[in-house]
Amino acid sequence: MKRLLSVFLSTVLDNKLYDSQSNSAGKIIDLGVLNNEQIPRVAALRIKKDNGNVIDVNYGFIDIYEQDNGKLHISCEKTKEYRGDNLIYLSKKLLDKQIVDINGRKVVRVNDLKLAELNGVLKVIAVDVGFTGLVRRLGMGKFFMAFARLFNRTLHDRLITWDNVEPLRLDTDKLTLNVSYKKLSKLHPADIADILESLDTKYRNQVFQSLDDETAANTLEEIDPDIQADMLDSLNEDKASGILDNMDNDEIADILDDMEEEKAEKLLDNMEDEDASEIRTLMKYEETRVGSIMNTEYVSFSPGLTVEETINELRELKPQSDTTYYLYITDGLRRLVGVVSLRNLIVSKPDTKLSEIMNQQPVFIRDTDTLDEVTELITKYDLLAVPVVDEKNVLVGMCILGDIVDEVLLPRWKRRLKRAI
Repeated sequence: MKRLLSVFLSTVLDNKLYDSQSNSAGKIIDLGVLNNEQIPRVAALRIKKDNGNVIDVNYGFIDIYEQDNGKLHISCEKTKEYRGDNLIYLSKKLLDKQIVDINGRKVVRVNDLKLAELNGVLKVIAVDVGFTGLVRRLGMGKFFMAFARLFNRTLHDRLITWDNVEPLRLDTDKLTLNVSYKKLSKLHPADIADILESLDTKYRNQVFQSLDDETAANTLEEIDPDIQADMLDSLNEDKASGILDNMDNDEIADILDDMEEEKAEKLLDNMEDEDASEIRTLMKYEETRVGSIMNTEYVSFSPGLTVEETINELRELKPQSDTTYYLYITDGLRRLVGVVSLRNLIVSKPDTKLSEIMNQQPVFIRDTDTLDEVTELITKYDLLAVPVVDEKNVLVGMCILGDIVDEVLLPRWKRRLKRAI
């Protein structure tokens, strides 16, 4: 017999465990791991004895051998019962469950687990998410491999190393809300959003709640609008408020519009008065009007400021990158009187006044105009953003190209795709 240093979980399950006298101690029904290390360590075998009792046997006394006929022989020097706490059972908690492939940025199904002995300890080193893992568990692995050879094909394991996965259910019910999902939180928010949309509601909300407020806010902005409100509604008020504090008011207005009025009002009551008032105003716009998608966190300056003074103010304000494509110039009544591009600001001399370099006939759109009109305008003039004014020409916001794509162009494309299908 050959002692094995690596095995698949499926090949271990349902085997008998033999003691030092070659007597059967019971049938192996699961493996228990400790998940307080970077790579989970197998601490016990769960066996079902001939009398029906189920016990955990300390793995430290166990060896796995491959017999000449290819079957496994699993033996233990002592069937010492494991007395520790916090064991997580691999078959029960991971097989057939969802798991996040961090590198592939997608949710996959666990078909099997690869175990290997590292420094004398058996650890979970990889997840098998491929076809071979599935047929191996069904006991048909050899048949399919032989069948593939008839056509000069080779079946390969599709393994993802443990470092590159994020389990979604590797916890006890008691610890569900303490899962950190550190690997997942390092992905781009758009990738996290794609992953969350692939999960069922329960685990989508669990993972979302585990993200820090800033990451959760950026992710929520990328989530399908059809489920944004439900995700926010699943959180307690403190967590929801923390996430909204990291979002633009126009994004908040879109989400709260789809929530129950009572819950939306509670969240608004927890905000700063100025922000809450602004969001309520945005929520009053019809969804086909420019005001419904405009960003109210624009940057505006007085025409009397110099280039140097303006740059110093920008350093202090640290505005978001997509709100600084253009600097809007307003008079004492906040009416739009000009626009300065970021390029013109940078190449101008420090003592030049904004009034000298601004475009005094800026392209603009009114908050009551339609989304079709702003789409046509921004396309016609090849703009990255366009200022939004009210009936008195007072600057009330800006429409950013990205928002127009998300709110107008992408939904139309999706509708056409559905009709084509």
